Amino acid sequence: MLMKKLLSGIDVAPIFDEIDMNLWEKSLGAHNPITWKNTDGQIIINHEQAIWEPFKRYSGSLSEDMKDMFLPDFWPTENYFYYPQTHKFLLLFKKLFGGKLARAMYYHTLPKKGVGKHSDGARLSPEDVLTNMYYKKDRFSLVTSGEFMFTVDEETEHFKAGDLWWFANKLPHVHSSYNHGDISKTNLIFDVEGSHWRECE
Repeated sequence: MLMKKLLSGIDVAPIFDEIDMNLWEKSLGAHNPITWKNTDGQIIINHEQAIWEPFKRYSGSLSEDMKDMFLPDFWPTENYFYYPQTHKFLLLFKKLFGGKLARAMYYHTLPKKGVGKHSDGARLSPEDVLTNMYYKKDRFSLVTSGEFMFTVDEETEHFKAGDLWWFANKLPHVHSSYNHGDISKTNLIFDVEGSHWRECE
């Protein structure tokens, strides 16, 4: 199993409506101009060692319902605090499937554009894999607007607004996406360690 739809029909309108379209960063294309040239991002949760500022000034004043949400060394960015509906959804995820959050980002892809084949952490040395932010974590995608085709290895699924998916994002698997629709798609990609989603089937 390389992909699994966990939920469908989620009311994502409140989540999508609060996304600030002025906050899209062009840094994805600069990071990897071949794979990410058609997609922008907004970082919601980040590792303190990442190149983007972690906004640690917020970490000392987290609300009670946030204090047990994040893995050590992962922090909500300034963007996170603009998105209470996203926070509400992530609390629901934790209630249903457990685990602690690591990195999370919103992605935005224009119609008839896509993200090329890649595997997260593929460029790491064997020594770095064990400490990388992707290791021992499951990857999930909540589609907040639009629709797109998502492929892992040779398997392809139709992701659409209101769907929550798990997918295999690490080696030896490669994944890619293509927005075949007529509107831009946005989705929330987030990594969770210790989730028991497999037990909820």
